Amino acid sequence: MKLKIPGSTGRQIGLIVVGSISLAHVIFAGSWMILAPYHRLSPPDRGLAAQIGLVVRMDLTLPIDQRSFALAAASNPKLLISQVSQKPDFGNFTPPNQVLLDTIRDEVNAPGIEVLAGPPDPRQRGSDSAGHAPIRIAVRVAENDWLIFGVVPQPHSGPWSARNFPLTAILMLGLPLGAITLWAARRVTNPLARLAEATARLSPAGAEQSIPVEGTEEIQQVARAFNAILARLHKFVADRTGMLAAISHDLRTPLTRLRLRTEMLGDEAMRNKMLKDIRAMDVMIASTLAYITQERSTETIEEIDLAALLQTLADDFSDAGFDVAYVGPLHCAAPCRPQALERALNNLVDNAIKFGESATLVLDTTNATAVIDVEDDGPGIPDHEKEQVLKPFYRTDSARAEGGVGLGLAIANTIVQGHGGTMELRDRQPHGLCVRVRIPRSERFAVTPQQKQLHHG
Repeated sequence: MKLKIPGSTGRQIGLIVVGSISLAHVIFAGSWMILAPYHRLSPPDRGLAAQIGLVVRMDLTLPIDQRSFALAAASNPKLLISQVSQKPDFGNFTPPNQVLLDTIRDEVNAPGIEVLAGPPDPRQRGSDSAGHAPIRIAVRVAENDWLIFGVVPQPHSGPWSARNFPLTAILMLGLPLGAITLWAARRVTNPLARLAEATARLSPAGAEQSIPVEGTEEIQQVARAFNAILARLHKFVADRTGMLAAISHDLRTPLTRLRLRTEMLGDEAMRNKMLKDIRAMDVMIASTLAYITQERSTETIEEIDLAALLQTLADDFSDAGFDVAYVGPLHCAAPCRPQALERALNNLVDNAIKFGESATLVLDTTNATAVIDVEDDGPGIPDHEKEQVLKPFYRTDSARAEGGVGLGLAIANTIVQGHGGTMELRDRQPHGLCVRVRIPRSERFAVTPQQKQLHHG
């Protein structure tokens, strides 16, 4: 069976530390139980052993004529002391706690000391709350001299007993330490999670942004390095788009002069061919400028009704004489850039009706992501070209026949990616194409008060 390890860095750190703490407690508890039997006694039993040891040592050191008086003074209802001149016959009685007898022997610490345990004396009434007769502990202090102690050993229980010690240690020490460890690990790794989230929101084609520099030194170094790379990337994109925009814009003037001169040609057939080529070039320039403008768009994000947008788009194409329908809920709130998203969807529907006879807009909002399917009944796109058509200026054979420029899907894909979404081309049965657009409805693209103020201001 393969051990499942959490994927989160914070959880892995917490698991390692908490596991180490728990293992250390178990090892400590086991060592405590094996190597230190004295500590397996409850505190009252340890006190009882110390008291018996003190009485025996006192009996060994006092003169013979003073021993009886001292033993009578030391006796009390919880420790009944008597003296006999022969070894008591306890039979095969098994002591309830052998550790208590060993501890008493260690407390006396004298040569020739023998410690025995015997059953309760039925003639003595118990001193505990349950009325149990005390057991008898006999200690030999001389050849024919035995001290009999009637005691009530305390039950070997409680939180710090040998049986309960591991669990008690984990509950009282392991759980607080584990909670503190998990909190600390989460606090240390939270900046890393925020760094990943901020990175996912960034777009090289969007407005220049930076990720927050916070957390540990290593995470701050990563954030600074990423910000430096992002700044260079923004500069590269800005230079490239600026150059393309300038070239595309400057080409309009010579194209206009060329169109005017072509209109003056006497050969009508030649004039029409040249005007057709000029119009194609004009469309290419306009599409290129539109693509560059979209990459540099700084439109603010706002909450809109995505279902209403799709319904309006379907109605507009239907009014123009195309077979376009909408299937989905009546309402669906989603944060987006309305004009940009409308343009992307318009491009997708335009492609659908260009290569098919009808188009269907399907909206699914069953989870945190809005899924929009633009379906058509056209010839579809071969699998090996599905990724290529999303790149600028790539055209399939059917698109070349239609005179396309190759920027419609690229613009739509750029807009969807700018929303933190994805666009996927799928086959539709029995024929046709389904363009699946996923737009997140999470707080990543929620409208901030500043954005609302800018938009409505």
